[in-house]
Order: sequence, then C-alpha cells, then structure tokens
Amino acid sequence: MALGLIIGQLDRGDTAIYTANFDTLQSMQHAVRGLIEFVPTDESVSMIVNDEGRILGMSQNAAADMILEHVDRFGLLNAGQGLVGDCIVFGPPDGEGELTDVPQFILDMVKL
Repeated sequence: MALGLIIGQLDRGDTAIYTANFDTLQSMQHAVRGLIEFVPTDESVSMIVNDEGRILGMSQNAAADMILEHVDRFGLLNAGQGLVGDCIVFGPPDGEGELTDVPQFILDMVKL
C-alpha cells in the first residue's frame, strides 16, 4: 500500500488536493476516473493520470503542472503537453517495482 497525493479537478473548476492510500490498480483507476497512464518524470516521483484525459476533454490541471515543472525531464510542459484531469503523485518505485509514498518535498509544495 502506498500513500498518494490526489490532485483532483472538481466540476466547477476548483482543485481538491488530498492524500489517500492506494493498494490496487482499481483504486488508482477510480481516482483518475479511467485507465491509468504514467507521466514521464525525472524518477524522483511517479505521476499517474487518465490515459484518455485529452480525448475525454478533461480540463487542464494547473496544480499537477506545478509539480511536473520540478520533475519534467522530457520537456512535456515546454512542448505544450500539460496535464489534464485528475492526477495521483507517488514516490518512485522501490526495488521491486512497487510504488512508494508521496515524498515530503511534494507535500511541502502543496502545503499538506
């Protein structure tokens, strides 16, 4: 089980930011409202979004983009590929490939 930071988009354009424990693929799919996709990062964190977020017309997630700015090794934001829809942030995978708890520096960034 890993503690993840959820950066959710609410219907009226607001953002909900909170932590939750995740232990199954289904729990992650529920949090992002669909199939999951890992966002390429510098490997200090793992970021997960809805695989079809753009196709479904999900709105831009500025709070998740703020985190991606710090871990964007591949220049996604510079290429205009900001994150859309709900996002979950975890720590990097452990030696067995399992997700780890969201790092403290991310919680500090969002003031949790």
